[in-house]
Amino acid sequence: MKITFLLLAQLILNCVVLGQSDSIADNRKMIRKITYNAYLSGVMNIWEQGIRQAKEQYIGSKNQDDRFELALTLYGVLNATMKDKDKDIFEKYVDVTVDHLESMIESKYKLAECKALLSAIYGLKIAYTPWMGMFYGPKSDILIEDAMEIDSRSPLVQKLYGNSKYFTPEMWGGNPDDAILAYREAIRLFEEGDISNDWLYLDTFAWLGSAMSKQGDKEKAREVFTRALELEPDYNWVKYALLPDLDKTN
Repeated sequence: MKITFLLLAQLILNCVVLGQSDSIADNRKMIRKITYNAYLSGVMNIWEQGIRQAKEQYIGSKNQDDRFELALTLYGVLNATMKDKDKDIFEKYVDVTVDHLESMIESKYKLAECKALLSAIYGLKIAYTPWMGMFYGPKSDILIEDAMEIDSRSPLVQKLYGNSKYFTPEMWGGNPDDAILAYREAIRLFEEGDISNDWLYLDTFAWLGSAMSKQGDKEKAREVFTRALELEPDYNWVKYALLPDLDKTN
């Protein structure tokens, strides 16, 4: 009888854990869908909805995977503020994002990805306050180089390394050709995994095409933008801005 009771208790516990696991997976998919729609629409309220969902998920689970998803969502919001230079929203979320990333770096959780994200956030800080470049620039460079050394097979690391090379002035180590190589590698690595509702995967096409255009290769840029629209016909940034801009430049 005692053995039967223990087996029954273990079975019930397994069912509860399995149910929780399914719920967590479903919630992560929902958060991913929200952030994807936020990216496509550019609507800040949808981004903030994603933050609320990701925060609730992390508070409920206290799981490092969920904390990382929250940090990714927060990064998405910070990145989205660049469109309209919404410094109020940026300041609202930047410190908490840095706190999450620094804590995960300290615990060595997803070390390469967290360092790459922190590097990118320092880059955004510089974009808002250029004179801080002397302070944040070297920190950003060290973090992204560390991230590449730790795990150059991470698509997120390759993508953010590409961003670093694209946005950094050439006199400080930027190089559009290096950005193109990194973006291409990021796309290849993203496609080895699950790319459904992944805004970072889609964003890589936009910057790959932009880097090619910057280097004067308009036809290859057009091919990349066309591929992006095949993947996502509602990619309005590409459809109504990046592709038309190719025809306006010499």
